[in-house]
Amino acid sequence: MPNRGRTTVRWIARVWSLASLAFVAMFVIGEAGDPSPRPPTTVEWVTLLTLFPGGVAIGLVLGWWRERVGGLVTLACLAGFYLVQALAHGSIPRGPWFALVAVPGLLFLIAGRSRNTA
Repeated sequence: MPNRGRTTVRWIARVWSLASLAFVAMFVIGEAGDPSPRPPTTVEWVTLLTLFPGGVAIGLVLGWWRERVGGLVTLACLAGFYLVQALAHGSIPRGPWFALVAVPGLLFLIAGRSRNTA
C-alpha cells in the first residue's frame, strides 16, 4: 500500500477508535447511575472487563502506538466476546453495533501490515 494510503487508513482508524471509545463511554457512564434490576454475574463482569468493552478499548488505545498489536487485541477480544455470548446464550448479539465499535482494530491491522511489507 502506498504511504499516502497507509496514512489515510491509519487516521481513519484513529478517528474511528476515538468515536468508538466515546460511544462505549456514554453507555458506561449512562448505566452507572441506573440501578439495574439484576447485578451482573461473575461471568458477565469478566466478559465486560476483559473482552467487551474492556479488552476492545485497550486494543483501540494500543493501536495508536502499536497498530498490529492493538488490532490483534481488539479483534481477539471481540471474537472472545462473541464466543462467550454464543456459549452462554446460544447465539451472538444481533445487529452490527459490537462489530462497528471494533472496526478500527481491523484498520489498525491493515495499516500495520502495510507498513511492514512496504
